[in-house]
Amino acid sequence: MLYRGLEEYHLFARTILGSPPLGTLVQSLELSITFNNSIWDDTEATDAIFPVEAVHTLTGLRHLSIESYCFEATYPEVLAFLSRFALATSVTSLVLASFLSTPAKDIIKFIGLFPNVQELNVVDHFSDDEFDPTLIDHLAPDFCSKLTKLSLCDNTIDAHFLAVMPDHITSLSLERCNDESSPEDSRANIARFTKLKSLSLEAIHLDRTDWVAEALSYARCHELRTLIFQYHWCNCWEFCKVPMAQQLAEVARIADIVSREPAFRKLQTFSVSAGIDASIEKDAHVGMAELQRRFKKGLEDALQECRNRGIEVKIEAGITSRKKHVEGEGVAE
Repeated sequence: MLYRGLEEYHLFARTILGSPPLGTLVQSLELSITFNNSIWDDTEATDAIFPVEAVHTLTGLRHLSIESYCFEATYPEVLAFLSRFALATSVTSLVLASFLSTPAKDIIKFIGLFPNVQELNVVDHFSDDEFDPTLIDHLAPDFCSKLTKLSLCDNTIDAHFLAVMPDHITSLSLERCNDESSPEDSRANIARFTKLKSLSLEAIHLDRTDWVAEALSYARCHELRTLIFQYHWCNCWEFCKVPMAQQLAEVARIADIVSREPAFRKLQTFSVSAGIDASIEKDAHVGMAELQRRFKKGLEDALQECRNRGIEVKIEAGITSRKKHVEGEGVAE
């Protein structure tokens, strides 16, 4: 991993330029861009960070992960610099994280520079630009033509990416971070992906979970085999704010959709991971162990119809409190 300091980039580039066979051994590369803004004003200095000739030695590179914490004013220069890594055409796995204030259309154009990407993960992309439908007309016919796995995690808006990615992907993972960042367009675009075999929906920091059921109602993936619903109920920032009764009602709604919609007729496995915060439950006096037992039983009852259809149901039911954190045990039946 090349992290923060320019000297790390210079040293690594000099090493593989001095001995090109070493470059061919590199299979995974992680870049973190937090350089001083002034360097992006000097094209010669920017080119020296990691010369194009050094990229040409990375013939065995498979996984490329890029973090960019540069400010809005410098993103065009940063993307121009990073585009040289697309010369490593062997890259099949691409992660783009923390591109602050970089318009989605420019991220999408950058992604298009990597012709052989099969797995794409866009994480922590913060941008409020509106989607321009004409962008699709300007993408190359073979844009992401080999992509099979797409993951969108903790982004402010996903609609841009869902609208342009090829509809033949077989694995889709969506993680919503707040209600405002899950507009109707994001959910409706799920209907495009009719070849999905795996669909994962995660919710964090939400005061409600009904967006998941709404998203599933758009699914048209008749070959789906695996469905995963994860509700991030405790992390280093905050605890779950959704009461048990509300969560169980929503899981029951999800189970009803899964049981009756044609898109899920071939579903084999349905995994649900959720949890509650004991401190907001009206029956908190019964104790955490009893609350967890009730929650797990409620999840099992809500998902019974799925079992009746022959779907393997996997449940993880957890409980937290502001004083204590108890991990739930996974259950597979």
